[in-house]
Amino acid sequence: MISLEQCRKIDPKLSRLSDEELTRVRDLLYEFGFLALETFMEDKSGSKNVEFPRGVNGTRPPESGMQQ
Repeated sequence: MISLEQCRKIDPKLSRLSDEELTRVRDLLYEFGFLALETFMEDKSGSKNVEFPRGVNGTRPPESGMQQ
């Protein structure tokens, strides 16, 4: 997982965010990436039961808890 310091190096505007806010943004971006990958792999295979790569530590990022 990208560190908060690395996130701030990628986009210096992120320095305005607190560590808590940036952690939330980073987690949401990881979650979005996993959803995009999962959708791509499902579309490519034609199956909803596709195993897809996990994160660096072998797990999906934490659920964001966002309300839909």
